[in-house]
Amino acid sequence: NATMQAVAELAKMPDAVAINSVKEQAKRATSEYVKAQLAADRAEEKTLSDALAAYAAFKTPDLPQILRAAVRHKDAVVRASAAGLLAEQPV
Repeated sequence: NATMQAVAELAKMPDAVAINSVKEQAKRATSEYVKAQLAADRAEEKTLSDALAAYAAFKTPDLPQILRAAVRHKDAVVRASAAGLLAEQPV
């Protein structure tokens, strides 16, 4: 999904006063989307996988918890994406 790929690129941009509020809004919206999709245990697997990758780019403190929940998702594509992202997290 192009939108989530753009959010991931936004997350990787260096902090600057001009974009910090946009980054914060994108992080919040992505978090809400991911959590809602995981709670419903349904999703378009490609969109949720892209959203997980975008959220991971923000490197939030709750990311490991979100990814562990995603590993239990009923869709194999989502589980695989979450497992890959979880493997990239520092120990």
